[in-house]
Amino acid sequence: DPRNSPLGVRVQLGYASLNARSAGPQIRNPLGRMDVISDFGGTGNDTREYTAQLQAKLRVPFGRFLGATSGAYVLAGGGVHHFRNYNSTLFLTNNFVGRGILNANQEASVRSAATGESENLTRLGLNGGAGLSLGVGGVELFAEGRYQRVFTPQRAVNTVPIAFGITIH
Repeated sequence: DPRNSPLGVRVQLGYASLNARSAGPQIRNPLGRMDVISDFGGTGNDTREYTAQLQAKLRVPFGRFLGATSGAYVLAGGGVHHFRNYNSTLFLTNNFVGRGILNANQEASVRSAATGESENLTRLGLNGGAGLSLGVGGVELFAEGRYQRVFTPQRAVNTVPIAFGITIH
């Protein structure tokens, strides 16, 4: 990311722990009375995500402070995402298990399908976002937000990471 160039390239390696849904109360109303059961479809196992991404960056510089350039930028790219505990967490969540959307037969079918899914899953994803950077001397402070989509079976995993950091030139 050359300081005086509007174009840049970034390699980003990441790790995230996504909190799993744990079992929780669900209210049913059979025969006119309220029963509380403990089943939201979660297992309590957290999903772990490891990523490697390549992004292109287009910056519109503005202002100078202590010889550094600040700017607004957009970025877009793609990457590889590896999930651990996929079948017992994200697969169930993406297929609406425990949300009251599916009937009992549909939920049983999805739970059965989850056992056939891999515990570890690697898929491609795309991302895009925008940010601001404030240059101070040989460093830039930045804040950015991105939309990230990973193409997993049945339904994609969508996240919106917000990042704050320092770029050293």
